[in-house]
Amino acid sequence: MKSNKLAYFLSGLCMLIIVLIVCMFSVRSVREGGPIVTLAEQGELRNTIEIPLSEAADISVTYTSDNLKVYPIEGDTVIIKEYLSSRRENALASVDIGNGKVAVTGGKRDTLTSFLWISINERIEIYLPKEGIQNLEIQTSSGNITTEEGFALQAGTVSVNAKSGNIKWQETKAGQVDIEASSGNLRVNQTAADAITLTAKSGNISAGDLSGKAEITAGSGNVTVTEFSGQGSVTTQSGNVKVEAEEITGDMSLEAGNGNVRLTIPTELSFELEINTGSGNIHTDFDHAVSYNKDGNHATGVVGAAPVGKLSLKAGSGNVSLKTE
Repeated sequence: MKSNKLAYFLSGLCMLIIVLIVCMFSVRSVREGGPIVTLAEQGELRNTIEIPLSEAADISVTYTSDNLKVYPIEGDTVIIKEYLSSRRENALASVDIGNGKVAVTGGKRDTLTSFLWISINERIEIYLPKEGIQNLEIQTSSGNITTEEGFALQAGTVSVNAKSGNIKWQETKAGQVDIEASSGNLRVNQTAADAITLTAKSGNISAGDLSGKAEITAGSGNVTVTEFSGQGSVTTQSGNVKVEAEEITGDMSLEAGNGNVRLTIPTELSFELEINTGSGNIHTDFDHAVSYNKDGNHATGVVGAAPVGKLSLKAGSGNVSLKTE
């Protein structure tokens, strides 16, 4: 009997919550105009924003719950197209231009559709010229950021952030590149910069054709870097680290808290070496120049006559491998 009363109570509570939600959005619909919900409607082009680079070379684009697709475009004008299901005016982005800077901020689309997490074909398309942008910042709180085919960019600084979503970024040259997926996977290709920071707090990082001083960090996930040229650090707390380097120009540090570490380097590279593993084995192509401790889990040495820097490889729990191409 008690279980039946509890079931009736919970059912009644759920119905009350649904009624309150519908009432809330009904009132909002009357106040703001437009339909109460848009469950079946697909996103349509509702807004087009055009920003000539002659008016603003610093571009900031921020959305909350949208997928952002980034395309190349000819000319010197940034164009943003909003494909939305909502017809409310406050669903459209606001644009603030001044002192050579522009900030585009996504509008409010807190409809019942969003509340119930029902998928609709809403998206934001961002068209960027290859040259002319000084500083670029793109961010979405809940959604993916993806560069589409043919995209290429040259800028002063580039910052890309998805707090909950995946990022796919490519073909960028800049003084500084900072890309972070707080909860999602990160995939970066053909990127060169003086300073490169790639971060995935919960997800995998995959990078190819990367050039510069890199700081690559994964909180929980694997890190794979191919065709790397430069120096820096690659770290994951839980996962494997694999780096294939075509050129190393300075100190290089690889570390996995719980996972394996593997570094492939050019055959003729000269370097200092230190390898540590808490629980695992060490494998190198340079045993002739390396000294091991009695437990075999710590190795040091110098390879070549003129080291370009120090290679530091560490696995808290896992194997460490240093091989040539």
